[in-house]
Parts: sequence; structure tokens; C-alpha cells
Amino acid sequence: MTNLVKENTLVSYEENLLGYPVLLENVVIERQYEDGEVTYEIPDLDGLTAAVAVARALLPLQLSGPEIKFLRKAMGKTAKQLADDMDSSPETVSRWERDQQMGGYAEKLLRDLVFAELKDKAPGVPVPDHAVAYMKVKRRVEGNTEMPKFVFTRHLMITKGDGIERKETWDCLKEAA
Repeated sequence: MTNLVKENTLVSYEENLLGYPVLLENVVIERQYEDGEVTYEIPDLDGLTAAVAVARALLPLQLSGPEIKFLRKAMGKTAKQLADDMDSSPETVSRWERDQQMGGYAEKLLRDLVFAELKDKAPGVPVPDHAVAYMKVKRRVEGNTEMPKFVFTRHLMITKGDGIERKETWDCLKEAA
């Protein structure tokens, strides 16, 4: 790599995050070097992954196979680990990830697991109490596996406990059009 020529924050940047499409606003840093190389930096990738997973789990639309796989990977679980957590088998998890529909209770359990595992890593995406218990999941149109795309940015979150803590966190602005 040669000397840095230019650095700027991109207004908008599309990323495929573990197979999940996201739009990032005003956070990705583009660096251009003398030799023509261009690099992109996304801050706190683990936090972004957690925020996308929590935002998707909150959306009351039936999960597709690729989304189930994304949620599993976002939690850092193998198919066997997820199967154990859901009192199921790795073969069943594999079928769900290949787009065989999950039952309603299994899907709600998966969403609940996502919240339990990831909501603290994504404080900018608030999870209401009993979010899953009262969720009415809308069925997908047969054959439609398109994943909703979300728009994320970063913001400063100030928490007060024993002291004041300032921390940048990912914020889900909206579902992209």
C-alpha cells in the first residue's frame, strides 16, 4: 500500500453482511491511495451484525431460509448449537436454512434467542418487552425469499449508571424502500 491520497465518509454504502443486504448511511470510510487502491472501513462490524439481526427479528415477516442462516451466524452458532438451543436436530436446522418453513413456535423461539443473545450488543435497536409473545408474523408469498433491506447509521448513546458512559452504537433508521 502506498501513501494515502484521499479519505472521506460515504453518504451511502450497500453491504452484503453474512449474506444479508444492508444500506449504511454516513459511516463507511473510503480511503484512496497513490497506487489506485481503494479500501472501505465499516466501524464495529460485530455491532452492526448484531443490530441487523435484532432489527430483522423484530420485523413481523416470516423468516426465509437465508435469513435463518444469517441469524444463526450472527449469534455465532453452528447448526448443531442452534439445534440444541431449540431442542431440535441439525438436520431440521439445515432444512429451515434451505427454505423449508419453520413452524410458528420454532420461529418465535429463534427470534427470542436472537434477542437474548444479541440485544445487548445492539443497544440502538430497542427490543420491547414481550416483543415475540405478541408478534403476529405475516406469511411470505410462496417462493418469495427476498430479504428486507435495512438502513443503518451510527449515533452517540449516553447511558447513566454508576457514571456517564458515551458510546457509539448502530441505529436502524428504517427498512429500505
